[in-house]
Amino acid sequence: MRFEALEVAESRSTRDPVEVRGKEAAAILKAIDPSERLILITRAGSGITSRGLARKIKRWQEDARDVVFAIGGSEGFDQKVVERSESALNLSTFTLPHDLARLVFLEQIYRACTILRGEPYHRGT
Repeated sequence: MRFEALEVAESRSTRDPVEVRGKEAAAILKAIDPSERLILITRAGSGITSRGLARKIKRWQEDARDVVFAIGGSEGFDQKVVERSESALNLSTFTLPHDLARLVFLEQIYRACTILRGEPYHRGT
């Protein structure tokens, strides 16, 4: 699978949460092709196991459609981004710094791929 990371800078031109979310939404939506599947990574998303993520990735690969994952900014996602997304997943109910959330999520993508290849990396359920 091909992987590309693109970071949308957090809006710092205002402290108004609505304006911050709006500016970030514009940047996110501009970066996404209409044919791509958008999955949000947010505390408000559904919990999923590593094996569950592997199954989702397999289905997405079978659909032959690019998937874009977006990790929410400190003010969360604008409603326009939520409406554009197909689903939302959470890594934890804890609040995580963005760099740590990115690292944890990338490890879960790696883990899911090893599960799909039948490698012994994953030992959980």
